[in-house]
Amino acid sequence: MVLPFLLAGAESRKVRYAYPGGTLSTGPWVSLSVQWLWPISGQGATAINCPRKRGNSNMTNRHSSMNRMYALAIALCLLAPLASAAHAGKPGWYVGASLPVMYIDDTDTITKATIQTPTGSIGHAATAETEHKTGLKFAGLVGYGFASGLRVEAEVFFARASVDKIFYNNVRVPAFNYTHPRKIPVPVSGSVDQLGGLLNVWYDFDTGLAWKPYVGAGVGFFQVDQGGLKYDDNKLTQEITAALNPAAPALPPGFVPRPASSDTVAAYHIGAGIGYELSERFTLQAGYRLQRSGELSFPGRNATASTKATTDLQIHFFEIGIRYRF
Repeated sequence: MVLPFLLAGAESRKVRYAYPGGTLSTGPWVSLSVQWLWPISGQGATAINCPRKRGNSNMTNRHSSMNRMYALAIALCLLAPLASAAHAGKPGWYVGASLPVMYIDDTDTITKATIQTPTGSIGHAATAETEHKTGLKFAGLVGYGFASGLRVEAEVFFARASVDKIFYNNVRVPAFNYTHPRKIPVPVSGSVDQLGGLLNVWYDFDTGLAWKPYVGAGVGFFQVDQGGLKYDDNKLTQEITAALNPAAPALPPGFVPRPASSDTVAAYHIGAGIGYELSERFTLQAGYRLQRSGELSFPGRNATASTKATTDLQIHFFEIGIRYRF
């Protein structure tokens, strides 16, 4: 993905940017807005229409909304220095840590499997609806703060959340033109872990007080490991088999392969919060982040069947942290 340039035009003491959602203000004398623009030498700027991936309308809308918020956060980080010509911050390195509470939105995982039989292969598909319990995250970071109020930091983190419920919905077997009439609950226990790293950019607004609001965004990678989950891999296939042939025997353990336990994908987030300077070196902060992942894929295969599960994650973090400036 190429991040288009932002084109600025200044008039008197007003700076304007055009963006689809309207006009932003960072103060009584600065008007800001943002649009995806591509500068063309000698021709000003030309708007670019970005194609959207077709798919589930809810997922598409969620991605579109998140992308707009993400672009807005980046724009604020890049343009916020215009709101304060003289920032009181001192440049220098810092380290910190945070302990957020984590809420994972309910996920819809597309699950597909192909079963080998003496007469050929039979495929079935379903949507696995997963509900998570409240999780925790621990993050360590190191960064550099500029006098303008910008901060650039590297962050590593570990997070864990237990899975509360799994239901299979929209279960279908195309070869038999069969759709299961109800949701299939799957008993589950255990947790899902995340391990990753992010590169973040933040901007601290200088209020002239110890309290300093901040906004920012970040990109990176993280690994999702669901190897700690315990559930019946045969549950979905067994329910379908029993519905199509009630006299069929129970499937032996391991008949359906378990999907891969982990996958690593790109992630990005936007966030905002407020910091309080306890002293010249220590700052306590509280904030919120909205984080999204790329598409996670968990394939599996054995002699009798193959399976694949794909999903993505949207996560909310409410964090308390502390920074130490050298």
